[in-house]
Amino acid sequence: MFLACSSFFIYQLIWIFSTLSGMKRIAYVTDVHLDESYITEQGIDPGNNWKRILADIKNRGIQEIIFGGDIGLEESYAYFFESLKAFDLKLTLGNHDQSQLIRKCFPNYFNKGSDELYYLIEDAQRRFIFLDSSSFEISSAQLKFIKESIETDHSIFVFIHHPLIKVDTPVDAQYPLQNRQAVMDLFMAIDQPIHVFCGHYHMEDQRSVANVQQVITMAASYQLNKTAPVIETGSKDFGYRILSFNDKDVRTELVQFVL
Repeated sequence: MFLACSSFFIYQLIWIFSTLSGMKRIAYVTDVHLDESYITEQGIDPGNNWKRILADIKNRGIQEIIFGGDIGLEESYAYFFESLKAFDLKLTLGNHDQSQLIRKCFPNYFNKGSDELYYLIEDAQRRFIFLDSSSFEISSAQLKFIKESIETDHSIFVFIHHPLIKVDTPVDAQYPLQNRQAVMDLFMAIDQPIHVFCGHYHMEDQRSVANVQQVITMAASYQLNKTAPVIETGSKDFGYRILSFNDKDVRTELVQFVL
C-alpha cells in the first residue's frame, strides 16, 4: 500500500520562509484515534471530526499542522497521511502509535538505528523541539538531546504527546509520563521561558511551574471528565488549537466544535 510522504527539504524551506512575512500560524491537533472501536461504539465518529477540523484549518488559510500523537488503528495510517498531503506536517508520536509503520510515511525525522522520533527545527528567532514519549518514558538519548537543544538564545517551544506538569485528574494518575521530572529538571535549570504543547489527557488545560508553561489541547475525538474520580468520557465535543507566533512570543486560540 502506498503511503504519501511530504518532501522533507521543501517543507523545511516553507517552515523557515513563512516567518519572513510576519506572523506564523500553526494548527496543533492531537488524539484523533481514527477507526478505534471503543470510540465508535460510543457514537463518536473520529473520521468525520478529522474532516471537519482539516476543512476548518484550510478555510483559515493555515498551511502548517503539528499532530500531537495517537492517530488511530494501523489501518487508518494511509488515509491519515493522504489527507495531509496539502499541508506541511510535523508529528510527535503518542502511546497508541506504531512507530515502525509511521516511519514508512514520515521517515526523515526518525533517528538512525532507532524507532524514536525526536528532532528540532528552528528559524531566526525560535527553536521548535519535538519529543517522543510513545513508550511512556523519555529515553536517555532523548534526555541528552534535550539538554543540548535548550542551550540556545532562541525562544523554545516543545511539542510532546504526554504532559510534563502534573494535572489533578484520573488519567494523570494512571497514565503519566514516567520520568517527566527528569525533563522538567532540565527545563528548570535554564533561565528562559519554555512553552510546552501536548495532548494525551483529552481535555483542555493550562498551567505553569517555574519557567515552564504547559498547554494541553483538547482531543480531536472526544474529551475526558477532568474532575471525575475515575477515568470517564465527558463531552463528545472536539477541537484543535491555533498557535500564532509573532517575533519570540506565541498566543493560542482553541477552536472547539460543540456537539
